[in-house]
Amino acid sequence: MRSGCDYANPAGAPQPRPRRLLLIQVRRAGDPMLAHELACFERRLAGQHVELRTHNAVAETAQRAWLDDLDGMMIGGSGNFSVHHPDSQAWVGPLRHVLESALERRLPGFGVCFGHQLLGMHLGATVRTSDAHEELGTHGFQLTEAGRRCKLFGSLSPSFQAHTGHTDCVTEVPSGVELLASNERLETQAFKVRGAPFYTTQFHPDLVADEARERYLSSKARPDPASRARARSFRRIAEKVGGLLGSFVASLDAGASDK
Repeated sequence: MRSGCDYANPAGAPQPRPRRLLLIQVRRAGDPMLAHELACFERRLAGQHVELRTHNAVAETAQRAWLDDLDGMMIGGSGNFSVHHPDSQAWVGPLRHVLESALERRLPGFGVCFGHQLLGMHLGATVRTSDAHEELGTHGFQLTEAGRRCKLFGSLSPSFQAHTGHTDCVTEVPSGVELLASNERLETQAFKVRGAPFYTTQFHPDLVADEARERYLSSKARPDPASRARARSFRRIAEKVGGLLGSFVASLDAGASDK
């Protein structure tokens, strides 16, 4: 699937080739959140000159050929799938081969939630389901020293807010990454691969509050009053963290991604 994002271009100015991006999705075929997730990424990339392609790693066998002719890739969330669950391994295995190929090629990348956990597990960290580290709603985060120095994350305030929803977590910082953000609930909130422009976040820069509420409630067959009350924990904020994805794409043009 392909889509285009609008961008401003002065009249008569030559139009550069759009940046070709792949969004890898991790959802059941027919899940209405496939279209919802794509629309959210498109909104965060509005103003960027991109051609956005999608593949669904659950419905299709992931293959390295997905990466051909790309300028960058993104890996989204997963609904109810766990990267570590035995039932997921039939499609997680091929997806890890694609991730490994992206890292070998130093292809710029950005992983969100499931994408963050996939990278953590691939680099040797443990990913587990943990009630003690579960987060849902709008939470506070702090940049690490590496995060403040990072060209992408350094545009955020040292303390910032973002929307998050997860029961799985990366339990330790894997080797080969820099830790960019943490909070009191969970240390491992954002990574950057050392020597490569590949970033991941446990939180969701792809979502604003209303979108996060809709995404959460979609996971409930029949949302009850308790679920609707929990959905209100996604608060409307300045949404500055949503600029990370646009900055990531802009860095492809500027060559400004940290190496």
